[in-house]
Amino acid sequence: MTTHSKQLLVEVERLLALVGPAELEAALNEVEARNSERLRRMRELVRTLSENSAGRPSKKEKKAKATPKEVLDRKVESLRKSRSQRDQAVADFVAEISDRRILPAAGDLRTFVRGAGVALTSAKTDRSVLAKRLADHLLNIEASRTMEIIETGRRSASDESSLQRWANVIVKN
Repeated sequence: MTTHSKQLLVEVERLLALVGPAELEAALNEVEARNSERLRRMRELVRTLSENSAGRPSKKEKKAKATPKEVLDRKVESLRKSRSQRDQAVADFVAEISDRRILPAAGDLRTFVRGAGVALTSAKTDRSVLAKRLADHLLNIEASRTMEIIETGRRSASDESSLQRWANVIVKN
């Protein structure tokens, strides 16, 4: 038993001797009633606050991360606002990749991105993530090299995809 508990017991015994058991019992009931009323009011306040905030997004919802597609779209949008031809070309190129007009097969895209000099850590990387990494890389290398990589990517778009080539091989046999 702590020192505070011992002191409390001494005080209760003193009050019992001073006012008697019936009066002390009534006082304890009043203390209990007052505290239960405070608890009831607190519960009511919490309920009211939660009802009022029902229409508003929670902190967790506010801090929700943007999807890779949203991040890429913002990147493309900001590049398109630039006056630089290079930024415009990169924006158009990665938008075409995102829309699958260029390098529609995931394996072809991954191979192209690695060949362009982007280090990939995971075999299963989202198309939008790959396109954003490629855009960042293209903006950090020489402009002439950027244009070469974009031209190579566009040329590969006119070629058949590897899946299509295999389908043609199977059909011919």
